[in-house]
Amino acid sequence: MIIPNQSNVTYSAVAPDGITYPGNSESNAVATEILSYSVSKIIGADKACVCEGEIVKNTVIVTNNSSTTLFGNVFKIPQIEGGGVRFGQCKNQRYELFRL
Repeated sequence: MIIPNQSNVTYSAVAPDGITYPGNSESNAVATEILSYSVSKIIGADKACVCEGEIVKNTVIVTNNSSTTLFGNVFKIPQIEGGGVRFGQCKNQRYELFRL
């Protein structure tokens, strides 16, 4: 999403002789891209059920629909809100990832 961005300042300046000079100043207009609308990310895992010590492979897919080059990206995969583990819900006493 691209939005126009411009500031306008209205002021009154008082000279040493007491005369007031009103004024208005405008900045140059620029287009500002809101990247949260232009960049999407999908985070997934290769397993929904794991035993202690097993490795879960996470996949992150980032789609950049903007004209801005992305750099220095850091991804943090948080635990789903209300998520946790249940013991014994999978075969062979595996831990099952679940969401409340």
